[in-house]
Amino acid sequence: MENFDKTEFWWHKDDSTLMSLEIEEIRNKQRYLIHPEKNGKYFPMKYGHLQYRKNSGKIIHLYCALRIYPEQTFDLRVTANDISKVSKKDSDRVKLFRIDGELDKKDAFDLFSFFFYNNSDVREYFNVEAES
Repeated sequence: MENFDKTEFWWHKDDSTLMSLEIEEIRNKQRYLIHPEKNGKYFPMKYGHLQYRKNSGKIIHLYCALRIYPEQTFDLRVTANDISKVSKKDSDRVKLFRIDGELDKKDAFDLFSFFFYNNSDVREYFNVEAES
């Protein structure tokens, strides 16, 4: 999972009090998975999602997953160059963990930093110092 080209961050408004953040690492086509029965190439990319309640300043939902794109939709995803333009139907999603309930920002951002462990873009975005 180390060969990613960039990281996309997308904040969007769910309603008047709730904001969502989606993060996805964009990969190149050098590494892929082969499905034994479908005989095609599949490209996993790390994905994170959180919901932020503006009035309390708390994160109320967070999960990290792998989005696994078949080659056809992977090419569309990469050329779209915008996470907001991609449908959930374009990939299979495997949630690795999910937390529902109040988290403070630092804990949520630490979880994202651990999940996107080799990604300095995420640490810089959340202003988390890399450990030496």
